[in-house]
Formats: sequence, structure tokens, C-alpha cells
Amino acid sequence: MKVNVLSPLYIESGESYDSLLSYLDLQKNRLFVVDIEKFFKAIGASLSVEFADWINKNMAKIDKLEDLKRKNKKIAKKINDEKWKIKKIFNLKNFLQENNISFHKIKSSCVIYDVNCENNPPFGKEIFPFIKQMNKVYIPGTEIKGAIRTALLYKIIKEDKDMQRFLQNRLKGILKEKIKINDQDFTYEELINEVKNKKKFNRKFKKYLVNKGKSIESELQNLVFRRYAKDDPKYDLLKFLQVGDSELVEPSEVLSISYAEPFNTSKSFKVFYEYIIPDTQLSLKEFCIEFNLNKFENIGLTQKYKRLIKDVNAILSACYEFTKDLLEEEIAFSKAYELKDVLNQLIQIEAKNTPDTPVIRIGKDQGYLSITVGLAVKKLWPDLYENILIHTTKNISYDSQHGGPLPKSRKLVKWNGQSITAGWIQLIPDNIQKDSRTYSKEGLQDKDMNRAIEALKKKFKVRELKK
Repeated sequence: MKVNVLSPLYIESGESYDSLLSYLDLQKNRLFVVDIEKFFKAIGASLSVEFADWINKNMAKIDKLEDLKRKNKKIAKKINDEKWKIKKIFNLKNFLQENNISFHKIKSSCVIYDVNCENNPPFGKEIFPFIKQMNKVYIPGTEIKGAIRTALLYKIIKEDKDMQRFLQNRLKGILKEKIKINDQDFTYEELINEVKNKKKFNRKFKKYLVNKGKSIESELQNLVFRRYAKDDPKYDLLKFLQVGDSELVEPSEVLSISYAEPFNTSKSFKVFYEYIIPDTQLSLKEFCIEFNLNKFENIGLTQKYKRLIKDVNAILSACYEFTKDLLEEEIAFSKAYELKDVLNQLIQIEAKNTPDTPVIRIGKDQGYLSITVGLAVKKLWPDLYENILIHTTKNISYDSQHGGPLPKSRKLVKWNGQSITAGWIQLIPDNIQKDSRTYSKEGLQDKDMNRAIEALKKKFKVRELKK
């Protein structure tokens, strides 16, 4: 299976680094990520102390200017100009030049990797690196498998009347359900009324609502994917789907730094990430179904559920259906808010989404509807979505009469001078991948065993003995 990246893609590593301590070549728009411990060893003890003093001295100047700015806002522009002068020279590149240290020497011994910059990070800005193994970029199979899980859950909810009744009853049922908070009884309906449409909501009430929402989705997941083995992940239906990590690639070949910022929020801020560049294509090490019949029976699922993952085509079709409805929702949002760049992007992505080569969304900032049962509930029961479900999220939850419903904002990535959405990839099957392999307790099924024996006979030219 190949993965074609359709938009900037970021998958978090749980780490970050400071652009101040990296070497940014503005002429070539490249940032060189430096191992600071190796850097100190390379420049020696004396210069290491000088480097630390140089950082402290410049940081003190900036802090002093910030303090003056807070005390006297009339001189804010003048102070900002002074800060810019300091920041212009306050970087690793300038320190090396001031001390006649060759960057080539540092590059050969201290640079971990280098990466292109779609948009250069400002002074001291924190940058979040893409996940890596041995300093090489890859897409984890678990990310793709998580997106597939959401797509399969969506398909079941839309098609299975029993699951619809369960989810509908659970959402309706929480309104009268009681919970004790600080020795006082509340219904969840009362908690919802205390938090909805409020910028400053009761955080304790929100926490209980969020936990209730997670609990209902967990019940649904167990019912769909585990049934009788709810507490044992070994018997999860998706255990039969094997999705390997992608190949490892050099960061300099596929990454570029840019930023994401929220749209339609009261506060604006920029977060810088290492993104995989659109049009990058990577191969997955594995993508197949491996059925163990005994485990499947132990889960207690019917043939209806087996058909969900009967082969790779069934998986791809479910992904296509989910993304089709998701794109419809995202396109409607971009039209409503006149996001022309996003609209053009999504229309192009929509054209690529087919049952054989579906689009899915993974990584950071993919949005609430991409990772929850929210889209299914919104499609089937808009009233339950607006009056109950959106209020079980940790975010501010406005209904349609107050600028909602959630999500009413999006994270957009600055790319090629446009603001677009992140995380879209396309799955493209290749001819090498096997669709499925089925095992019983004794091993291969008889048909598969006979087929394997015949193949071996042919390969090694084994002749049958005459009777």
C-alpha cells in the first residue's frame, strides 16, 4: 500500500526544539537542527560559557524592554523596533560569525538533520518536529489504523439499526441521569444548561460532561469492535488488520517548516511544525487482513461484522464513504465562511477520493468530526448533536442560535501563500499486497494449505509418484 500525501501533514513526536539554538540559513530557507550537547563539545568549555552568557545578556535586554512596554504603551512601537534589532542578531548563526567559528565544522559534527522552511520561524520560536526513527521520517501505521477505525465505526452506525438505537438511547438517556458533585445531585441536563453558550463555563461541570461523552463512545466502540471481550484488546476486531509503518526517509527530502493558526477564534496564534510536503509518496511495510477464526469467534461478532474487514477492498470502501461525508461537511463550512483557498483545496481532494483509492485524514489538527462519532450523530440526529453531544466536549459549545454548532473554527496551515487544511492523505493499493490470510487454531485453512502445497510443488518441480 502506498500513501500519497495530499496536504501538509504533521504527526507529533512529543518533542520540541528552539529555533534560537538552531542554525537558520535565510538565503537558502533551510534550518539546521543542532545537537546542543555536541555543539558545546565542539566549541570547547570557554566558548560554551561565553555562549551561555551571551544568551542570558540578550534575554535580559528583551525582558527589560517588555517591562517598559507594559508600563508605557505609548512607546510600544519604539520598543518593538528595539526588540527587533536585538532579535536580528540574537541567533546561533550570528554567534558563530562573531566568534569566527566555521559553520561547516559545526554542520559535520553537530547537525542532526536539516529541513526546508516554507515559512521561517521567528526568533526563539518553539518548533514541533515530525515523528522520526533514527532521525528519519515515517508515517506510523497506528495513525492510519486509527483513521480506518473511525471510518468503520461510522459505517456501522449509519447501517446498523441496533447500533443506532443504542447510541440514540444513550445520548437521550444521559439528560435525566444523575451525578453527585460536592454532595449535591445534578442531572446531566442541568450540567449542559450550565455550560452551553457560555464563554466562561463551570470547568468542573464540563469535566463531568466530557467524561460522560468519552464513556458513551467507549461503550459503542466495545460493542462494535469487541462485543464479548470488552476489556481485552487482544480480541479487538481491528487486531486482524495489519498496518505497518511507512518506509523511513531523510527529513531533508520530505519536510518543510511552516505554521498553523486558528480561524474564527477570538485569539490568534501561530504554532510552527515540521510538515511532510504535499505530493510526497511513501510505501507502507504491510497492509493486509489476517483472520484468526478462533479469536474471531471469541469476540462474539456476527458475519455482518466480519464483512466490515473481509478484505482490503471493504476497508478502502468504508474509508471512502466516511471521507465523502466528511468532505461534504468541510466544504459546506468553507463555503459558509468564504474560505476560497480551503474550498479549492477540498474540491481537488474530493476528486481524488474513490472507493479504490480513498482519502483519509490523520495527524495534528484534523478536527473533531474526523476522530469521533460526531459526524454520524450530526448526520442522523442533528438535534441530539446540537443539544447534547457538542456539550460533552472540552471546548466552548455554542448551539446554532449562538454562532455554532461546534466545531465553528478550524486550524489552517500557511502554505505557498495560502491558508489550507492539514492531514489529508490518499491510500493507493499496489499489486504486491495480499488482501487477506485466514488462520484456524491448527494453522492455515485446508484450502489455503492445499494451495500452498501446490505452489511449493510447482516451484521445486516435485513429481507425483505413480501408484
